[in-house]
Amino acid sequence: MKFYYILFAISAFFVSCKNNPQEMKKATYSGEDMSHDATVYRDNETRQAISEVNTGSEWKLYAGKNINSIDFNEAVLSGNGSGTYSIDVPDSIRSYFLFETGKGTSIIAERHLPLTCGYNFRDMGGYRTKDGKYVK
Repeated sequence: MKFYYILFAISAFFVSCKNNPQEMKKATYSGEDMSHDATVYRDNETRQAISEVNTGSEWKLYAGKNINSIDFNEAVLSGNGSGTYSIDVPDSIRSYFLFETGKGTSIIAERHLPLTCGYNFRDMGGYRTKDGKYVK
C-alpha cells in the first residue's frame, strides 16, 4: 500500500510540473525588423495610450508592466491592416508591448517616460544597432 502512495505522489508531481506553452513564451525580437510598423505614445491632453500600426497583415499587441510580465493569454489589441488605436493601460506606469505579425515579433514601449517631475525624458531601448541587434 505504501508503494501506491509513493507512486501517486510522484505522478502528482509530474502532472504539476507540466508546462503551459503560453506561460513559457517570452517577449523577444524575431523575424523581420518591424520597429517602424508599430509605435506607442500618449495623447498629451487625455494621457490615453495610442498605438499606430503600419502593416498590411493581421497583427496582435500584447501588454505587460515589464518585458517579462507581458501576458500572452489575451491580446490588448488585434487587427488586420494599418490604423490608430486606443490602448487601455494605466498612465501611472510605463507599459511594454509585444507586437506580433506573421512576419515576426517586436518589443515596443512609449519613448516618452512617465515621470511626474521630469520633462522630455526618453528611453533609448528598442532602437536597432548597426550589427542588427536592439538596444535594451
